[in-house]
Amino acid sequence: MRALVRLGAYLRREWQMIGAGLGFLLLATGFDVAGPVLVRIALDRYVAPGNFDPAPLFALAVLYLATLAASGLFHYLQYLRLGEVALRMILHLRRELLAKAFRLPWAAFRRRPPGELVSRILSDTEALNEFLLFALGNLVYSAVYISGVLAAMFFLERRLALFLVVLLPLLGFVFWLYGSLLIPLYR
Repeated sequence: MRALVRLGAYLRREWQMIGAGLGFLLLATGFDVAGPVLVRIALDRYVAPGNFDPAPLFALAVLYLATLAASGLFHYLQYLRLGEVALRMILHLRRELLAKAFRLPWAAFRRRPPGELVSRILSDTEALNEFLLFALGNLVYSAVYISGVLAAMFFLERRLALFLVVLLPLLGFVFWLYGSLLIPLYR
């Protein structure tokens, strides 16, 4: 928990970039979710009734392609912003850790050579960088995406969405139980 609080101090420095990245993520998710809504409109209004008027179907197809392009653009901008935040944070952290290592007394280097300390700092901060870029980023993306999908489902089919909202905590419990039973087997 202390580590998360310390990371929070570094993240607060970059709150504007994080806000921009999360804004791009919300826009990208909105465009991701808009695609199935457009497909539903095409199927319900034109294909199922047998109304194959090409003008509205073509307009919906162009709009669908535009949502795909916009989603790709905003995902790219989101990865760019949040990746820049992670790299800046790692830069600040490395500078502070190396400055602290250089202030250590010479007696600290009798037990371990300086290269080992520097190597440890670099490898640990690189592991943190991987965590920020991939694990934490994917966790946030997945949470926002699931929320967007649920919102679209409530728009498209309320009963099915309510069923899934009730089912999700049960699935979460099953995944937690499965993980808690497997962890002792791998130790």
